[in-house]
Amino acid sequence: MSKPDHEELVNATADHLGAYIGQGVSIDPVIENLAPETNISNLTELLEYRFLISGTPATENQRTRDDLSLDRTQTGGITDATGAPVGVLDFISLLEPRLRAIEPAIEKELTITKGEVDGPIDWNQTIKHRQRSGDQVGHTYAVRSQNRTVQTTQNRVLIRLLQTLETLLRQLEAAFDLQSAPNAMFSEWSPKSPIRRTFQAAFENPHVTEVIRSPVSVSERDLQEVLTDRRPLYREAATLLRAVQDIREGEITDQQARDLFRMKLFAPSPEDGTSDLFELYWIFQLLDQFETPQFNHIRDPRDQLIANWETESSQYLLFNDWKGEHHWNDEREYQKYLELKLDIPDIPLEKWLGDATDEFVRRYIGIAHKKYEIFETVFEYGQGRKRPDIVLLKIDPSTSPSTLQKIFIGEVKHTTTTASIQGGVQQLLEYGAHAKLGPHLQLPRDTDSEYIAASEDFLATPELEMGYFIGDAGDVRGTGPDSLQICGYGDTPSHPFDE
Repeated sequence: MSKPDHEELVNATADHLGAYIGQGVSIDPVIENLAPETNISNLTELLEYRFLISGTPATENQRTRDDLSLDRTQTGGITDATGAPVGVLDFISLLEPRLRAIEPAIEKELTITKGEVDGPIDWNQTIKHRQRSGDQVGHTYAVRSQNRTVQTTQNRVLIRLLQTLETLLRQLEAAFDLQSAPNAMFSEWSPKSPIRRTFQAAFENPHVTEVIRSPVSVSERDLQEVLTDRRPLYREAATLLRAVQDIREGEITDQQARDLFRMKLFAPSPEDGTSDLFELYWIFQLLDQFETPQFNHIRDPRDQLIANWETESSQYLLFNDWKGEHHWNDEREYQKYLELKLDIPDIPLEKWLGDATDEFVRRYIGIAHKKYEIFETVFEYGQGRKRPDIVLLKIDPSTSPSTLQKIFIGEVKHTTTTASIQGGVQQLLEYGAHAKLGPHLQLPRDTDSEYIAASEDFLATPELEMGYFIGDAGDVRGTGPDSLQICGYGDTPSHPFDE
């Protein structure tokens, strides 16, 4: 086995995303990581844009849905009451001939008149009205009339869908240059495209214009009625309107989640996004080790909190590419949980050596001293905070400050080269050795040290677990220390806290 390529990672991560997103794992921070060139603020907005390009446009020779060959994957799992896949692009492309076939409905109306009669009299209702109103002379009549109208429930559902699509289209144009979006993903909606022309022409249809003259509202009862309408135009309009409402209410299907992540807009390019995908893959692999966690959506874009869940005695916080702090949207607000900073002290070699007498140890320390000296003076390696790929905190939030029960620090390297693998090991060990508690977290034991590690033998720290994840399981030929698991692609990681 070799390290996974970009396409394999997209498919593997999409399957995990489909499983987890319905449980509430927030991918809003991941969106920011993987698509920095876009102007998308959250998952709902991205799903709305995915909704706009669902389905496949019909050709000029395809005049009905029976002529199309669609499956659920092309429509994000959207199907109408008959089970037929329905997408926005195919719906709009079939709209013109369907709108021409609209005929006004006959609306029957009962009118009470006095003295004058314009239409057939409903004598049964006339007598009832005269009895109720006390008309003993017989001047009032209940008259039946028939009016042709397009102000029907079906047409209001259709217009409401068109208005919703128009709003989404304006948002899309504000977020993207439709001509230069990745691989022209939204080219079907470019200003001169057939879909765009058909869509704009729909608002010029006289029946549509007449309905829009009055405020258009659609109740849940209206929508339920039209979802099973015998006419495809209205049934499909209701299906799509319900689908976009579900997106806005957070009701996303597994199929929609998988299709979403396979979008070229969302999935990063092979040149600069494969390592991000590999991190997300291992995050989902670790989440798989927990039994039915209850996830909550975290929509604050100011950090990289991927998942957050609670048990009776603990709260779990899983971060990606994390700088150690989090902004909550409650009374806690800003919390600084962790500090990872490698400040290389300006200490002479003699003090580094201390009481070491073994020649090998002395030379090894000398190498490390010079290495860090070069790192700092040439590459500024020791300056600023470090950001681990994965940090999972298990805390007791009932204390003040919260108590750290366990911490898992993970490093991910999408590589099979020896030098890169060795560099990642050192990076991970530095995280474990230098991790400090922030002011909003405390250890469950007395200590005078600001470090989480109890001593220089930091792998023996009871609260600390670590993981190293690389590109190929074949490169892992042995086992690491008890508190450090090492996995390659194809391996299944252990539970971070062995619970």
